[in-house]
Formats: sequence, C-alpha cells, structure tokens
Amino acid sequence: MLDWSEYITEVERYQDDGNGYHNGYDKLEGDWALYYKIAQYFVHKVKREDRQDFLHDLMLEMAKVKTKYEAKGKLTPEELSLINRVREAYNKLIPIPCKGCRDCMPCPKGVAIPQILQIYNEMIMYNDLQGRQSQYNNLGFLKKEQHADQCAECGECMEACPQKISIPEWLKKAHELLKLNQ
Repeated sequence: MLDWSEYITEVERYQDDGNGYHNGYDKLEGDWALYYKIAQYFVHKVKREDRQDFLHDLMLEMAKVKTKYEAKGKLTPEELSLINRVREAYNKLIPIPCKGCRDCMPCPKGVAIPQILQIYNEMIMYNDLQGRQSQYNNLGFLKKEQHADQCAECGECMEACPQKISIPEWLKKAHELLKLNQ
C-alpha cells in the first residue's frame, strides 16, 4: 500500500507556492517526481484552496494505476522500446534540459529561474508564444521583479545546476521572446 511518508522530503528544501506554504514535492525522485510533474499541469484547474489535496490525490491515483498495471505483467521489449522512443521525442521538443530541481534557487536577484525555463520550454513544445507571453507577463503568475531581465549574470545558478545549463543565456533568450512589447 502507498503511504504519504514515502514522499516527504527534507524540510529545508521545501518548495514555496508563493503563499508561504511549502509542499516538498519538488524534491521527489523516480515515479513520484513524474507523477508530480504530470499533476502540475492539472492543478490550476481547481480552486486555489483545493490544490494541495487535488495534487496529492492525483499523484496517488497515478501510483495506483501503475501498481495495477504492473500486477498484470511486465512490459514487452517492444513496449519498452516505444516508451524510450516517446521519451526521446519529448526530450527533443524541449530546448532547455531543466528538470525543475530548483538547485539554482534562490536567485540573489529574485529571478524565478525554474518557472521561466519551464514557460520557455512549454512555449517551444506547444508552439504557443502568445499563451506563454500571457503567462509570463500575468502579474498573478510572476511579479516583474522575478522576470528574467532582473538577472545580474552572477553565475551562482550555473554553479548549483546539476544539468550545467547556461542559465543566464537562456534567461536572456526567454525574456526577449516572452516580454510584451510596450
């Protein structure tokens, strides 16, 4: 049986949702990290006060589905090959190999690095410049002080990044495409 304690993580590294609430899901690994990433795409569809419960329930449901299908038998080599091809195709769609680990945070200038990189990747993946510009410039999502143009190129984020991403360069590219011409 699945237990909530399986995905409780170290307290100092909890993710802040902007309201001072720390959920800790950003430090998950393996299947739990995948469930969290998938659930994030749906959590905005429920009322703010219900989001944590929804996120938790959705992750547990995904784990139950996996457990159910694992009990039916192992995947065939053809099925594993298909999964690998889908993974490779997905990775080709995203230009920035950010895993959302948040090791680059906090930024000394307050730049919302993981969120900006995610918005940029989704813009490319879904070919959705207008929607992602709206998301980037919407004051309910990111404050102006968190925008990529606030980056001082100090390099602290790159030193901490396990993927060794050239974060200041990507932030410049992201801001140029995502900012609204005013």
